Amino acid sequence: MLKRLLLAALVAAAAWVAWRYWPTDAPQAPSAEMQTLTATGNGTQKAGLALKAITLNQGEGGLEIWRLKATWAGMESRQGGVLVHQPRLTYFMNQDNTELHVSADSGDIDQDKQILRFIGNVAVDLENRFLTGSLLVYTGKDRSMTFPDGADFQGEGVSGRADHVQWLLNNRVITADGNVQVNFENSPAVSSGGSEKE
Repeated sequence: MLKRLLLAALVAAAAWVAWRYWPTDAPQAPSAEMQTLTATGNGTQKAGLALKAITLNQGEGGLEIWRLKATWAGMESRQGGVLVHQPRLTYFMNQDNTELHVSADSGDIDQDKQILRFIGNVAVDLENRFLTGSLLVYTGKDRSMTFPDGADFQGEGVSGRADHVQWLLNNRVITADGNVQVNFENSPAVSSGGSEKE
């Protein structure tokens, strides 16, 4: 009995010493991505949920419409949206099984309104035809991509820019408005103050 009591006391003492003096991991400083996702407008941090390496999908009628991957995502507590860092979107053009790719520095998702916004160094690629700009808004209700602040475009033998560009993905119509400039390879630039359609 004395041996059992002594053994129990020894185990308890060892457990107490281990608990009291065992080194614990110090809290890590938040990464730059995490700080970006949780920063408020005045530079302070707000509490929130952040997820690393996420994938979001949307489908309809058994077909996948788009897939979005991001290095980080965080919840906006006030607006109920999701902020994403380095989003990469694959949009499936189901008419002919081609894939449209979108990348940006950051973005936000408003699921209720079916809106995805891509912000900073936005690039859209469809079979080596490119649209680039600072802001792209994808609207799921009408399946459109809009560059409200203008975009540059480049494809085989043609390049240009416009102040406002909208792409209706279902019927593949691109509308460009305001200071439209089109450059054909080995030809002088064509300019228009109005609207052009491709």
